[in-house]
Amino acid sequence: MTTKPVYIVDLIGTVVQAVIEDVLATIQANETAALGSTMITTINYQYGHFRELIVTLGQWDTNPAQRMGKYPMIYVVQDFVEHRGKLAGVYADLSLQVLICHQTEDDYKITDRYTNVFKPVLYPIYYSLMKNLALSNMTFPSSPDLISHDKWDRSFWGTSKVVGSGGTDRSVLNDFVDAIDIQNLQLKIDYQPC
Repeated sequence: MTTKPVYIVDLIGTVVQAVIEDVLATIQANETAALGSTMITTINYQYGHFRELIVTLGQWDTNPAQRMGKYPMIYVVQDFVEHRGKLAGVYADLSLQVLICHQTEDDYKITDRYTNVFKPVLYPIYYSLMKNLALSNMTFPSSPDLISHDKWDRSFWGTSKVVGSGGTDRSVLNDFVDAIDIQNLQLKIDYQPC
C-alpha cells in the first residue's frame, strides 16, 4: 500500500507547468508571427468531466480577466481508471484522454487553421507535453516516441451531426476552438512509497 497519496491530476499539472516553462514564449512568438499579435498569457490547465468544462468556460466569459486566460488549454478528461496492483514499483497504469485546445475563427479554412492555430500553438504544446511526460519522474517511458496514444487533429472541434463527408455542424464547446485530441494515452505512474 502506498504511504503517500498519489493524485494523478496533480501529477499531470506538474508536467503542464513544465510545458508552460518550455513553450510559452515560443507559442506567443509563433502566434504573433502568424496573426500579427497574441493574447496568450499562459497555458490553462483544467481537468474534470466534460460537461463541467463547458459550464466553467461559460462562467469565465463573464469575467474579462478569466475570459482572456481560457486558451490555449490542456484538459484532462475524467473519469479515468487507475489500474492498480499489476506490477511492483508501478502505482497505476492509466489510459487518459487529454485535449489541447486553442481559440480559432469559425470561418477559417483548414489551411488557415494549420497556419494560424495548429502549427504555431497546438503542435508545440503537444510535442512539449509528450517530451515532459517522458522526462517526468512519475512515468516510465524514457522517450516521447514510446508513449503510446492516439492523436486526432480536431479542426473546428465538434461532435454533433455529421455534415458531408466527415465534418460537423457545430463546435463542441461554446467557443470556436481547434484541438488536438489525445486518446488512449498510456502511462505507468511510478510508485513513490514515502
